[in-house]
Amino acid sequence: MNVPVGLCFTLWAYRTLRETGKSGGGRIDWWGNITFAVGLSAVLIAVTFGLQPYGEHTMGWTNPLVDVLISGGLILLAAFVAIEKRVSAPMIQLGLFRRRAFAFGNLAGLGIAIGRGGMQFVLVIWLQGIWLPLHGYDYDYDYGDTPLRAGIFILPLTAGFLAAGPVSGYLSDRLGSRGLATGGALLFGASFLGLMLLPIDFSYWIFAVLIALNGTASGMFASPNSSSIMGSVPAELRGVASGMRSTFQNSGTAVSIGVFFSLMIAGLSNSLPHTLTAGLREQGIPAHVASQVGSLPPVSSLFAAQLGVNPIQHLLRPSGALTHVTAAQQQVLTGREFFPHLLSGPFHSGLVIVFAFGAALAFLAALASLLRGTSPTAKPLAPRTAATGDTLAAATDDGTETTHGEKGYLRPDPGNQPISAGETPMALTTIDPTPALVVIDLQKGIVAAHTDSQAAAAVKQATHLTTEFRRHGLAVVLVNVTGRAPGRTEAQRFGSSAALPSGWADLIDELDVRPTDHLITKRRRSAFHDTGLDTLLRDLGVTQIVLAGIATSSGVESTARSASDHGYHVVLATDAMSDPDADAHRHSTERVFPKLGETATVTEIIDMIEATR
Repeated sequence: MNVPVGLCFTLWAYRTLRETGKSGGGRIDWWGNITFAVGLSAVLIAVTFGLQPYGEHTMGWTNPLVDVLISGGLILLAAFVAIEKRVSAPMIQLGLFRRRAFAFGNLAGLGIAIGRGGMQFVLVIWLQGIWLPLHGYDYDYDYGDTPLRAGIFILPLTAGFLAAGPVSGYLSDRLGSRGLATGGALLFGASFLGLMLLPIDFSYWIFAVLIALNGTASGMFASPNSSSIMGSVPAELRGVASGMRSTFQNSGTAVSIGVFFSLMIAGLSNSLPHTLTAGLREQGIPAHVASQVGSLPPVSSLFAAQLGVNPIQHLLRPSGALTHVTAAQQQVLTGREFFPHLLSGPFHSGLVIVFAFGAALAFLAALASLLRGTSPTAKPLAPRTAATGDTLAAATDDGTETTHGEKGYLRPDPGNQPISAGETPMALTTIDPTPALVVIDLQKGIVAAHTDSQAAAAVKQATHLTTEFRRHGLAVVLVNVTGRAPGRTEAQRFGSSAALPSGWADLIDELDVRPTDHLITKRRRSAFHDTGLDTLLRDLGVTQIVLAGIATSSGVESTARSASDHGYHVVLATDAMSDPDADAHRHSTERVFPKLGETATVTEIIDMIEATR
């Protein structure tokens, strides 16, 4: 079933999806690929061998081969990390883990992937090996039907995921990812606690509700978490980030089988041998035969339960014990309820262990999700503007953006008309509890082209402002640009057709980039256009942005307009920005900016930060 569905969607994707990224002649990180693939494979193979009995042990974790594989795999993975730090074109950008949203988002995703994969595996064993036979589905007659019915009974899990995924994705674009993802992880853990309290022979509707909640929680977590991870990286690194996210998710699913299976066997091994031996002796099986069957590794019983097979007849046939009991006892021993009844008690002990572990893992994932940033404000923000105080954006019938003035009439969008008489720049009123400094295009190629004194002063002031924001523990977002809009213009722009020189887009040394800074790369004038900046700011709980950078009438103004449209309070540090065209700089600062937000000098902004902290 998977193959035709996969082929269908592969063909659909090939025909409909279009490449929008910029391709380049990158090099393949051969040593990184080899060490990662072999190292991870060795660890997963070790997990597989660890589930099999070894010697007199119920599992194979004492097997020297397992030790060698795990040790060798971990050494290769450590070598992989060392290689990635040194090669020029690494397979994985380790620097991305300095971004909180990326690092903690992937950790949360790994925890949920382990819990989800292991839980589905356990549910299949529970249904096929115990619940379905206890409800009239015979091992032999319905062997081919049991997996299908188990899949049907688990459908509420899929339905919950399908229902919650699109809704949570829609809401995360408007409310931010942190709250939804954290709530989903908490609900995911709560569903594990509910399953842990269920009896072995449960009422199906309660089971259906709990797994539907689990699926809803998974969907509630998945979309916002993926959005947060992808929105935290520059556009040109999203392919790498997506691959890293998928690696965490798939590795978690693969590891989950070994982890949950090991925990289940640990729970079974305490009581299953005694329970199986006692049950066989009650049905007239000789003590030595019952003891021999009871001493078999619990993993064999688990595999039998997963396959929906009653192993009792196969286990007793070699000894001929079935021929020495009555017909009634033979019917009980080979019937569909004897083995599930024997297995149900020990299996429940294992369920408690694995579901408790799953709940703990989910709550740790919720904590990691919480650490990605401060909770965003749910309501859309009404931006303050210098032109009218607190205003509310509106739109006319012809699509022209307008603002409601103090006297109730509509005025055209800022920049289209001069400020009316009496509308003077508004003094900075306050700095919100969660502001962010957004520095636009202070990169080597652009700054080097602006040799005037105004640009040098702006760089100095922007650097000073960056230092103060860091000192107060406030968010700093450093933006660089690597492209331009594709439309034709009369004015000559950078990067026309020739490739940009090496280092052109690197941030200037004066900014002294720190691990706590957030880096955004844009390919248009506005830092909000197709960069994930809005998602990042909302995940951080930011309500107000302070803007600085080059050039005033281009990148700074475009970003200010977008910030206003997105509902942020905007503060423009007028002496921390410059423009090669003095008239354009003056027009932006005197005519446009007062209608987009509040204008202030760096000194005024720093004084307000001190006063409000």
